[in-house]
Amino acid sequence: MIDYYSIIKLKMKSFSNREVSKMLSINRKTIARYWNKYVEQQKLLERLKIKIKV
Repeated sequence: MIDYYSIIKLKMKSFSNREVSKMLSINRKTIARYWNKYVEQQKLLERLKIKIKV
């Protein structure tokens, strides 16, 4: 089972996809896919916050 939180935590600590991949024994492309999904969700949340303030 993939630990999404571990991927996000390691990426936020500036580890590369390759480093995270080796640490967690998960394919690099999977790491990239989950990280990109997280980044997109954060952007969406930020846009929603801006709309609510206006």
